[in-house]
Amino acid sequence: MRCHGLCSINEYRLSSWLGQQEDVHRMVLYQCDIRMTPWTQRCIRQADCVLILALANQDPAVGQVGRDQQNSENLYSASARELLVDTLSDI
Repeated sequence: MRCHGLCSINEYRLSSWLGQQEDVHRMVLYQCDIRMTPWTQRCIRQADCVLILALANQDPAVGQVGRDQQNSENLYSASARELLVDTLSDI
């Protein structure tokens, strides 16, 4: 896919809009993808706190994003991390 100048314009627009949301709202929650995509990287970079959801009825193995993060530790370096354990879901 060749973007030329459109990618940088769209990137600027998205960054500006997300920044506005953070200015207007006390809290903004970003939901990342299940893989380390550009969106996931953006979510982690923007985060003051990374919420990690674990399902109590599933294997506690580290997921794809966690494994990718271990290979590039700087992604989480400035972010606090909180573990949320869902004990109610039947997913």
